[in-house]
Amino acid sequence: MAVLKKRGVTRVSVNPQTFKQETLDLIGRRHSVDDIFEAYRLVREAGDLDVNMDFITMLPGETFDDFKRSMHIALDLSPENITVHSLSIKRGSIFAETKYDNFSDGLAERMSSYAREVLEGAGYRPYYTYRQKNTTGRQENVGYAKPNKVCKYNVDIMEETHDIYASGAGAISKRLFGNGRIERLAEVKEIKGYLERIDEMIAKKIEFFRD
Repeated sequence: MAVLKKRGVTRVSVNPQTFKQETLDLIGRRHSVDDIFEAYRLVREAGDLDVNMDFITMLPGETFDDFKRSMHIALDLSPENITVHSLSIKRGSIFAETKYDNFSDGLAERMSSYAREVLEGAGYRPYYTYRQKNTTGRQENVGYAKPNKVCKYNVDIMEETHDIYASGAGAISKRLFGNGRIERLAEVKEIKGYLERIDEMIAKKIEFFRD
């Protein structure tokens, strides 16, 4: 946190996806619920950093009450931004291979509607939205923010109006050109390979953003 603040970072994402440990284990997330609370504590103790939290509707095995519980824990923590994603089934994922049914008789819509109801009731307002392929019940992903806490980066990335400098395994930088052309540069995804080729990644990024 000290390094991030020193470098001018003003916003940190602490993304639970859910506060149900059984779900985190099922979907292969390596963090625990306790890890979420600890990360959140570290960010808050650092001071002067806004927090975003992400949640996903219709995760396998989750009921409406499970999602409702996650929303209320999030509200108790009171991050500046909360983003509610609709589960998107990716090609090649275990859920695509097993034909996971992510529509389920309107449950996705109930979850999304409930999130909007309680978040707006707590003073959050929706400020950006987008939709991915194969999303739960064809619902959108919606970002909510407290008053005067809108994240401009989220709006810019949706509108594709700014360059993006990304770092880390699997990160994708983006450069916009005056003629409307957009180019992207992807880092090596696998961590071991990324570390072994870090100098190559740095050189490519310098060249990518060279005027």
